[in-house]
Amino acid sequence: MFAYDTLLLGTVSVEEATTIKGILNTYESWSGQLVSSQKYTIMFSPNVEEHTRREISGTLGMPVVDNHGKYLGLPSTIGPSKKEVFNSIIDRVEIKVDNWKSRLLSKEGAKPSYTWRSLLSVRNLVYQGIKWQLGNGEDINSWKHEWVKHTSRNKVITPMVEEFSNLKVANLIDKNIGVWNINRVRTLFYQGIE
Repeated sequence: MFAYDTLLLGTVSVEEATTIKGILNTYESWSGQLVSSQKYTIMFSPNVEEHTRREISGTLGMPVVDNHGKYLGLPSTIGPSKKEVFNSIIDRVEIKVDNWKSRLLSKEGAKPSYTWRSLLSVRNLVYQGIKWQLGNGEDINSWKHEWVKHTSRNKVITPMVEEFSNLKVANLIDKNIGVWNINRVRTLFYQGIE
């Protein structure tokens, strides 16, 4: 069993350092694994006095460093200029996005990507198959929506009757037998649904 990238935070006191050292010793005795002091470092706030740093470092048996470098690609400390610190990350992300875009999107005059060629090859098939299915007709307004076949705009061509302006297609279906209520359709519209 291995423990990677362990970060311990604590207050600056010899007592706490002694407690941490005790925890590490307990881990070693229970797990049978040795904690390699060569792989550990300790970092202090700039406000900690030099003699306190030496005392805590000696208690833990760890060397003092000014900076841990990067962890998971991010700096372990951030100075006064956050912009300077994170610009390199923004630059790396922009480079990755540009690479993705160039691979996925075709450049003008270049051969279209496999994805675009695939989509374009079925375009006509998709257009032929696109249909609006009425379903139960409860969301389709009889006057405003396109639902009638064989008219120039697939809409009812009869002028709207104001008192029926919110009439749904579902109201034109005989719910008992699931077919058009022909009498109602012929009463409301010039051309009935056959």
